[in-house]
This record gives sequence, structure tokens and C-alpha cells, in this order.
Amino acid sequence: MPNFYVPERNAFAQSDYHDQQGSALAGALAYASDLNLVDSFVTGPVGENGLEAGLAVVAKANASALRPGINELAAVLPGESDSAADIAGVSVRAQQMPSNSAGRACYFQGDLCSVARTGRSGARIFVRLVNGAQPAVNAPAFVILGGDNAGRFDSAEGQGRVLVPAMVFKSAAEDGIALVELL
Repeated sequence: MPNFYVPERNAFAQSDYHDQQGSALAGALAYASDLNLVDSFVTGPVGENGLEAGLAVVAKANASALRPGINELAAVLPGESDSAADIAGVSVRAQQMPSNSAGRACYFQGDLCSVARTGRSGARIFVRLVNGAQPAVNAPAFVILGGDNAGRFDSAEGQGRVLVPAMVFKSAAEDGIALVELL
């Protein structure tokens, strides 16, 4: 009698679909569903190194906007004259984006910049930290205003830093980045 293959009835059915956390890269959204909490701005003047992914940004009036209601705001790094209320969010890493001379993913002037917005509760994004920052889970986030570290995050108060009540750390530091939740 010939042997026939008879499949067993041990089928697999996926009944749960979880939002899997992605890689921890500066500017990367922690979960794919957080993309719904992202807006776009034109990138304003940001210098030769561009606007790196994972930095806090402010939205300034875009002088080159051609049509009212379209691209009236430009994403730029926070300056010394900005306040916590001026922080619009964090620059998001796109799937394809250029890199600067340091090899970091960034946006250059005129590029369309994705920003995880403050005020749109729940976005979780990996941010760049200033050297030596040691954030604790659920600790408040401070953003550096102006200078070479503009837009980077810190875990402690200090000169040139502003507490952003709409942001809180959700992880410890690892390789100069940490997870922040926007409230």
C-alpha cells in the first residue's frame, strides 16, 4: 500500500496583534502607530549639519511660504530666546533621508520635516541626549536652547536648558539616546 501524506490538523491562528517596538535609533518612533501623531513642516535655516533626527524643534514663521495655510511654519532648532511653550515637538527619522558629514540622519533647509508634536498625547520617540545625561524613567525632560547642543535633551536643570512639561523620559540612556513620551 502506498504512503500518502496526510497533514495533521494542528493549525496556527494568530489571535493577538501587538504593536512591536522598533529599533532604538535617534528620531525613531517607538511604535508604528505613533505615526498618527506626526505632522510635517518645511525645514527652516539649520546650518551645514542640518536638523538631525531626534532633536527638539520649534516652529517659526516661514517667510518663504507661497500660499496662506500651506507651510506657514518652518521647523528649526531652538534658540536661546525660545521657551518651553515654543517647543513644537521632536524631529522624526524617516525611512529615507540624507545624512550630514557626521553620518547622522538629518533634514536640510527646504526638506519636509516630520515632527512628533507636543499636545498630541502619546507619541513615543527616541531622542538625542547631551553627553552625560542620565535620565530616569518618568523623569521630566529638559531641552537645550541654542549652542552646539541645541535641541538635545538632558535629565537635569542647568543654564541654557528649559523644562518641557509636555515631555517625560520613558527609558534610561543607552548610547546617547533615550525614549521620551510626548504628553
